[in-house]
Amino acid sequence: MKITILEPREGFSKEDVNYLKILEESDLFWESVETARAKLGIPVGGFKARYTSSQEKVSMALSPDDLVTFKAITNEDKKFTALAQDTQTILKILNLPQYWLTPMMSIILSNTAFSPKEKDKTISIEYIGGLKKFRQEVNILDKDRLVISFREKLTLKEMKKVLDKNEKDINKFMSYLPKAPDQRSGLKTIKDLDIRKKMLQYKKDGMENKQVGQKIKEEYGERNIGFELEKDQIATYQARFKKMVDDLIKNKYLLSDFLENR
Repeated sequence: MKITILEPREGFSKEDVNYLKILEESDLFWESVETARAKLGIPVGGFKARYTSSQEKVSMALSPDDLVTFKAITNEDKKFTALAQDTQTILKILNLPQYWLTPMMSIILSNTAFSPKEKDKTISIEYIGGLKKFRQEVNILDKDRLVISFREKLTLKEMKKVLDKNEKDINKFMSYLPKAPDQRSGLKTIKDLDIRKKMLQYKKDGMENKQVGQKIKEEYGERNIGFELEKDQIATYQARFKKMVDDLIKNKYLLSDFLENR
C-alpha cells in the first residue's frame, strides 16, 4: 500500500520521507493500521479522499458515506480519543517521536501523511507563569518556570545543537524568570557592607553627614574603612546604597496590589 505525502512537505526532512517509503513495505505496520481502522469503522484501505492544500489550509473531498463516518470520528470526543490513543500506540510500536502524531493519524484515516505540526517537533519551549505584570496564582506550587521538553531520543551533542537553534526564544523566556541572590551582579563583591548599612541607618536617624562620618570613624577606626568619609562622599555612598536597597523590589505591581488589599 502506498503512503501519499501531502504537499507542501516542508515539515518532513529527507530522512522522514525515506522512512515513509520504507514503512510502506511493512506488512505488520499495515496490519496495525487496519486494526485501528476496524475499531473506528474506517473502511479497509482507509478513506478514499482527494486533497488540495496550500500554506493556509488543507481541503478534503470524500464520498457522502465516507464523509458521515469521517465526521463521526473527528467530531465525537470518544471516537477521536480512541483514534488518538491508537495512533500513540502505533508510534510506540515503531518507536517514533511525538511529532509523528499528525502524520500517523492522517495515514490511518486515508493513507496520506500530513506534514508535522511545528508544535509537535523535537523540542517544546514553554514559559509558564506571569510575565511583566502581576498575575495571581491559584496554586501556590504553580511557580513561574521555563519548560523545555524533548520528544525524541538525542545525544548530548544533538541536544546542544537544538538548544542553540532555539537560543533566541530561550533567552527571552529566561529574562522573565526570577534570580536567586547569588546570581545578582554586585552582591558578591560589595565592600564594607556593614559600614554602608550603618551610614544609611544614621541618616534615617536624622544625623547630618558630618556627624555620620565622625560616628563611623569612632566605631570602626580610620584604618578599617576602605573609603573616604568626607561629607559629600558620605551622601553619595548613602544614595548608592539606598538605590541598591530599593532595587530589591522587582515587582512593584505585586507590591502595590498586596499592600492595597491588607
